[in-house]
Amino acid sequence: GGVLVCFVACSLTRDTVKSAQAIINAANSHYSSNADPYPGLVAHPNSKKDSLFFAAPLLDAGAAVAAVEYTVAPKGTMDTIVHQCRAAVLYLHQRFPDHHLVFAGHSAGGHLAAMMLLTDWAGLCQPNLPARIRGIVAVSGLFDLEPVQRCYANEALGLTDKQVAEYSPTRLLSEGAWSAPPGLCATVIVAFAQHDPEAFRQHSIDFHAALAALAAPSRLHVEPLLDVTEADHFEVIERMADPAFAVTKAALALIHPQGEGEEGATQ
Repeated sequence: GGVLVCFVACSLTRDTVKSAQAIINAANSHYSSNADPYPGLVAHPNSKKDSLFFAAPLLDAGAAVAAVEYTVAPKGTMDTIVHQCRAAVLYLHQRFPDHHLVFAGHSAGGHLAAMMLLTDWAGLCQPNLPARIRGIVAVSGLFDLEPVQRCYANEALGLTDKQVAEYSPTRLLSEGAWSAPPGLCATVIVAFAQHDPEAFRQHSIDFHAALAALAAPSRLHVEPLLDVTEADHFEVIERMADPAFAVTKAALALIHPQGEGEEGATQ
């Protein structure tokens, strides 16, 4: 089968960072027509060009790309946000049963990409889904929600202690609340920018360390931490349109793993 990159849009944007549009309801899906030249491209029909600025290198490599947004706070609670992303993954899993899955995201989206990897899919009646996960690309993410709960951002998010415990990837790993499910064999790429705020850098360092501490060779392959030089928090995602950019190259390596030719990856 092919590879489907599920990119979780970030709620933190500036003018040059275009947020992807939500398609998580099959009834409203762009797949109602077969006009799209890329079978597996999910985007709001009116904003595809803007929202998928990063997708060209992935599409050129033979992957399909799904752009998933979520209801931001305060309208969307953390329960709502994670549920919507899981609903999107379930829909894509059912719509493209022959595709491997790669979860990718930046900033808040990096957190959600990690949560998709750590989701108990068997508990959602999808025990075979983990075997389809090829990996994640988590860029400048927030992986422990407790500091967020203590800062001004929680005025909108309203994080509870229960949500912090359930939706903090680093805590889930370090406290032994997660173990790799049967069938999972995924590569994890964690990246951050040289000029990221120190808190973001530390989140990535701690999450990467927690992953590396438990990774079993047959379940998770944790790539070395990727520190992107000469980039800030926004440039690290803006530059993903460049196939020669370090994070893009890492994502492309998931589409065509070493030893797997392009033909084998896309058939």
